Amino acid sequence: MRATRIAYLIVLMVSVVAIGLGVPYFSLRAMAEHVISEWMGLAIAIVALLVAGTLGFFGFVFFKGEPFAVAHASSRERELELKIKSYRARQRALLEEMDEVVKILRDIRDLLRQAEGEIHEG
Repeated sequence: MRATRIAYLIVLMVSVVAIGLGVPYFSLRAMAEHVISEWMGLAIAIVALLVAGTLGFFGFVFFKGEPFAVAHASSRERELELKIKSYRARQRALLEEMDEVVKILRDIRDLLRQAEGEIHEG
C-alpha cells in the first residue's frame, strides 16, 4: 500500500516537472531559434505552466484520499462482512433463546391452566 502511494507521488512529480519545466523550456528554445513565433512560444509556455500547476494541485488533493480509498475498500468490506456475520450469529442465538423462553412460558401457562382447572373442580 505504501509503495503505491510513493509510486503515485513519483509519477505525479515527474509529470508536473516535465510539463512545468520541459515544455516551456523547449517552447522558449524553439522561439529563440525562430522555429515558432514569439507569441506562439509564449502561449505554449504559459499554458504548460497552468496545466502543470493544475495537475500538481489536483494530484496532491486527490493524493490525500480518493485513489487510495478504493484500495482500502476491500479491507473495509472484509471487516464489515465479519461484523455482519457476527451480528447475524448473535441474532440467531437470541432468537433460539427466545424460542426456548416461549416454550417454557407455554409450559407454565399449561400448568397454570391445569392448576386452575383443579381448583375449580375441587
